[in-house]
Amino acid sequence: MLAAPAPAQSEPRNGIAPRLDAGTVAADVERLPHTLLGWCGADGLPEVVPAGVQGAGAGGVVIRAPRGKVPAGGRRAGLTSHMFQPKMIGQEQRVHTGWLSAGDDGTITYAPHSRAGYRLPPSKIVYTIGCAALTARRRAARNAGYG
Repeated sequence: MLAAPAPAQSEPRNGIAPRLDAGTVAADVERLPHTLLGWCGADGLPEVVPAGVQGAGAGGVVIRAPRGKVPAGGRRAGLTSHMFQPKMIGQEQRVHTGWLSAGDDGTITYAPHSRAGYRLPPSKIVYTIGCAALTARRRAARNAGYG
């Protein structure tokens, strides 16, 4: 049985306006083939839906999502877009945090507040070197008592 829709959240202390350029975020989402929009549901568990972009403006990125799946009101949310090539050689991911506003009319706007991500070129040599470097850093952190 599905939980009831999550209630709206109180706005963040620094406001809900976009802190990043919505056009740049929209371009990232449009360029990468897989995008997910997620938020905390009423039961405390994550709720995630596939998403896309309809446009961008001063208020944020206008999101396309399955009708009736995003609860009305405002809430903190995450937006991630990614692309993985075969055998994970060549990948890119962009992760955003921000404020999601969904109107009763079905309009969904995402105001991005932060951005993180990475891009690995489709090169087996670069992938192997990157994995080796990451393994070395993890080993050093573990030896230093951080893991």
